Amino acid sequence: MKRSVCLLLVSLLLLAFAPASLAETATVDMTDPIDIEIMAYFVMDVDPDTDPIMQYLEEKFNVNFTVTLTNIDNYADTLNMRIVSGDMPDWFRITDQSVYGQLQEDGLLLNVSELVDKYGFENIQATFDAPNASILATDGAFYRVPDTIGKLCRCIYFRADWLEELGIEVPTTYDEMVDALRLIVEADPDGNGTTGLTCYGLWCLEGIAPSWTGYNTWGKDADGNLVYWYEDDNYKEFLKWVNELYEEKLLDGELFVNSYETCMEKLNTGRAGFYMMNLNTTWWSNNATMLANYDPEASLGVTVPMLQGPAGAYAATDIGYYADSAFSSDMDEAKAARILAVMDYLLSEEGRELTLYGYEEGVYYDVVDGKKVQKEEVVNLEWGQALHFMGELADFGTSDMLATAPEVIAWYDYLDDPANCAPNLTGYFYNEDAVAIMAEITEVTTRYTTAFVTGEMDIETQWQEFQDAMNDVGLQEYKALLKEYVDAQDIELGSVLS
Repeated sequence: MKRSVCLLLVSLLLLAFAPASLAETATVDMTDPIDIEIMAYFVMDVDPDTDPIMQYLEEKFNVNFTVTLTNIDNYADTLNMRIVSGDMPDWFRITDQSVYGQLQEDGLLLNVSELVDKYGFENIQATFDAPNASILATDGAFYRVPDTIGKLCRCIYFRADWLEELGIEVPTTYDEMVDALRLIVEADPDGNGTTGLTCYGLWCLEGIAPSWTGYNTWGKDADGNLVYWYEDDNYKEFLKWVNELYEEKLLDGELFVNSYETCMEKLNTGRAGFYMMNLNTTWWSNNATMLANYDPEASLGVTVPMLQGPAGAYAATDIGYYADSAFSSDMDEAKAARILAVMDYLLSEEGRELTLYGYEEGVYYDVVDGKKVQKEEVVNLEWGQALHFMGELADFGTSDMLATAPEVIAWYDYLDDPANCAPNLTGYFYNEDAVAIMAEITEVTTRYTTAFVTGEMDIETQWQEFQDAMNDVGLQEYKALLKEYVDAQDIELGSVLS
């Protein structure tokens, strides 16, 4: 009898101190309909009243969606205006860490972790447990759902049919790419006045800068000091290389005013031979479709592996998160739980299947050898890219599952090797003082690097002036704040070359 009583007491104690995951979770009440405004960016309009996937989700969760879409280039400004006016959307994407940090400090973001624990949203919890995701939390709590974007990383596209027509070997180094650009610009194969290499801003081209520096944005020298690559003579050599392209008219003279859409149009209408852009299933599909519409005989290529530069061949990567979903704190728990229930479903295997392949065989997908295969011509026409809006909103990295193009698969395989990647692990650093300093540093770096590229300033004689200007607005103070973060997070930065 005593033994039975002891066992009962032990069982009660175990239940009392059981982790939340083993305790009974709350149930999401879906009795009353709720309205949800989603704000994001997407290639095409998505109308909840006519889109079958959104209609299915509305019925499943008893919700009514309103979708506010903007161009990605205008998204941050539009979101900021909504926030300032006190009209925050219910569910939105955050692409700017300083915006996220300020919203979280001001108490304007929903504490997602609390509701995930209370309602047992296992699929959202899995994103919290993903590699490197802890860096997104604030004091261990998540005020967003990490968007596991997978292998979203810039690569170099090119007109493969032009190279074949002109007898040019696919380049393996950046010097060879310059030679190819010269031949393409001189030949102008489609007669549309090709600019050679196009991109949207110097920041886009910086996707290849690690092949000069050996690291991405921030490195450490032999003494453990942080080095901003704008201080590095190796980055200076990269800028000189870009300036030579610009002076020789091998680089698009409109790079500082281009958007990614205009660059895609230039590549896919015979006005550019090479283009720097993200490479994954979505963007490969978009570019290949646009090029085929322009010229069915044309063909697309990508430089995989990355081209060799003075420091090696590196793809500029980050920790794998870019546009996390966040939610307004200005809603009651019932509504917040319903929104997170939708998000949790989208992250489930069933939800991912829905937003990758639609729901009807023969319409959005076919079954080949027992596996679903997207009907790309239909998906691209109706969705604007290879992943439905709700899937992209929840988990852009899911598009990796759609990869069939050999070029994309080869790129994914290349990125699987850490030796080929130069990651920037500082992208989620937030400090209010640091944000103010970096705004001034960015103004200086933009002004000088733009002038160095265009030749308005002489990089050799004015490089030290550039260094002094960064220090004058607080570069060293910023580095001290960043170093505290890097040390606290135990972040490994790339080594600065001697």
